[in-house]
Parts: sequence; structure tokens; C-alpha cells
Amino acid sequence: IEDSLAADEYPEILLHLEGGGSVQASRWFLDNLLQIGFFPDAIGFSFYPWWHGSLADLAANLDDVAERYGHPVQVLEAAYPWTLDWADDAHNIVGEEDQLLPGYPATPAGQAAYFGALLAVLRAVPDRLGQALYLWEPAWIPVTGFGSPVENLALFDFSGNALPALAVFEGQSAIEGARRAAVPASPVLSLYPNPTNGSWRVAFDLARPSVVRVEVFDLLGRRVAALPPGVFPRGRTVLPLSGRGWPSGAYWVRVGVEGSRPVMRRILLLR
Repeated sequence: IEDSLAADEYPEILLHLEGGGSVQASRWFLDNLLQIGFFPDAIGFSFYPWWHGSLADLAANLDDVAERYGHPVQVLEAAYPWTLDWADDAHNIVGEEDQLLPGYPATPAGQAAYFGALLAVLRAVPDRLGQALYLWEPAWIPVTGFGSPVENLALFDFSGNALPALAVFEGQSAIEGARRAAVPASPVLSLYPNPTNGSWRVAFDLARPSVVRVEVFDLLGRRVAALPPGVFPRGRTVLPLSGRGWPSGAYWVRVGVEGSRPVMRRILLLR
């Protein structure tokens, strides 16, 4: 992807992981990504409580990822039942009481309460890094000749009538719109030359005068260099950095602007 773009262009990459309730699995996977010199711009998770644990497990994982890596987190797949009844012959994914979370019965009100609590988990992520919530097949209800294994997880009953959970999302663009309005845009960042033999320049563009911090990390997450935080003007700023004396390899340059999420780019040092 990078090879198809100009040197100062960068596609934002969202990584989708399966286990939304596991801090250990997330740390293992994302730490290994850092060691091979790659890291996404945002991290998303699937979260189904019958497979992935409690809302407390999800909250612990999202908070840990946001604090440990400083990148936005999202829930990319979610669902919860409004009933345990069946309307067709397709085998439903959820059909037993022991698949439910305590306090959230399989009723229309219980489904609505669950999604309200899930949104609250995202809003509580540190540094406003809880970014978005997406539901899995919320409109897949059964029709003649075509069954649905998630008919009781939809936001509509078996006849197509809207359920109370739909109102939980009214006035929201799944959190993302509100986040974009509340959080200033992250800086546009470029590094050159890249690869480098020891010295390079960090260039970033600001929408308004801001406090900026520039740091460099190795693939183990250790900070190897940092520039003193300072106030930089609107527009483009170019700063010199030197890796003289550092071993060859990949490093991460992180630029943090007060009030917005940090941006990281990889620099390759070749001797």
C-alpha cells in the first residue's frame, strides 16, 4: 500500500482482532507487531460476551490498549439477544440462559440496557480514544425460504418492528462523529529520508498553534530520544533528528499534539 502512494501520503490502517475481552492476548499480538516494525493507526475488536467475557473484561482490554499504545480503539462486531425464542429452523448462535450476562436478560429492555452499557465502556476509554461501535447484522431477521442464525440478536423483532435498543443509538454516529467533533485533528506527519543512514527530518502540519511532543521508540517500546515539548505555529514545521550511534533497525517516531491522539510513523535506520 505504501509503495503505491507519494512519499508524504500515508493510508490509515485499522486492525481487527477477535478477542475483545483479553488483555493478555492483545498485548501479546500488538507487542509482536511492534517488534516487526508495524503498527496500525487504530485497533478494533470483536466482542460477544458468550465467547469473550464480561463488559468488565472488555473495558480492561480497551483501556489497556489505549494507555499502552496510545491509539484509538473500536468495537467492530457486537450483538446481544432480545429473546431466546426461535422463528425459523436455522440454528441460532445464542439460545441458552448461560450465554447471557448477569443483569442483562434476553428481553427487549435487556438488549437495550446492554448496548447502553457497551457505549458507556467506549466513552470511558482514557484520553477519549474509544472511537466507534459497529453491530453485527442488526437487520438479519428471518424471511420465507431464508433463515437467520442471528434473528434474536437483531434490532428488529421477527416481524420487522424496531426494538427499544435502536433508540440507544439515535442522535449518535456510533460515537465516531462526536469524537471527531470533540477531538482536534491529529497532525499530518512525514519522515524523510526514509530509510536513513543516521539523520532525518520530522515534518508535521498543524491546524492551529499547539503544544507538540516528539519522541522516538525502539521496537521493544523503549524511548530512545525525545525533543523538549514546545508550542509550534499553525502550518508546517520541520525538525531535525539524529540516530547517530543507534544500531541499525526500525524505530517508531511518535508526535503528540495536545488535545488529539498521537501519530506514529516507522523510520528505518540502515548503516
